[in-house]
Amino acid sequence: MKVEAQIENEHSILFYQVCKLKIRGLLPREVALRVIWQRISEDEVVLCYSTLSSEERPLNRQYIRAKTFAVHRFERIGDEAGIPRTMHTYIAQWIDSASLCGQECVDPAVVGEHISEEV
Repeated sequence: MKVEAQIENEHSILFYQVCKLKIRGLLPREVALRVIWQRISEDEVVLCYSTLSSEERPLNRQYIRAKTFAVHRFERIGDEAGIPRTMHTYIAQWIDSASLCGQECVDPAVVGEHISEEV
C-alpha cells in the first residue's frame, strides 16, 4: 500500500493512497483526495473531502481511481467517568461503487443521510 500526504495550509491536505486488491484480475484502486476542515466552535469541527480532478493529480492507467466525497461533523459532548466523548455525524457521503468494485454492485449514492454515533 502506498500512502502520501501533502499539507496545503493549516486547514487542508492532499491525500493519496493506492490499495492493491487481493483479487485476481482487479486493478489496484487509488484514492486522491483534498481534505479540508474548519473549527466551528470550541467543541465542533467539520471535515470535508472530495476526489481530486485529473488536472490536480494526473490519472495513472495502472490504477482505477475511486471517486468519493463526504462531510463529517465532530462535536465534543462531555466526559463520562473521566473519559472524553465525541459525537460523529455523517452529514453527506457518496462513493462511486463502480470505481471501487468495477461494476454497479451497490447503490452508489447515499447523500443527506444523517447517521450519528458516539465514539
